[in-house]
Amino acid sequence: YVIWTAVAGVRYSIEQVRKRRTSVLLNQIWKWCSIVVKSSALLSIWIFVIPVLIGLLFELLVIVPMRVPVDESPVFLLYQDWALGLIFLKIWTRLVSLFP
Repeated sequence: YVIWTAVAGVRYSIEQVRKRRTSVLLNQIWKWCSIVVKSSALLSIWIFVIPVLIGLLFELLVIVPMRVPVDESPVFLLYQDWALGLIFLKIWTRLVSLFP
């Protein structure tokens, strides 16, 4: 798909340059670059931030009260919280998709 998109973009660019419409071409390039940046930001939030928050919430509500004594401070490992949150996020999305 990446190669197909690149070929289509090059063909469109050549067509616009031949028609002497470079301003339209630059506007399209700017628009699609902003779409890619916004989508990448949302994807990184969905892949990294949300699982960490879900895993941290589960650890604070369930794991810490069971494992950490009252007189000690808990140690939070964010990569473990991320993995735990990712598992819960996958289970939650699978359950939500079962009941449309």
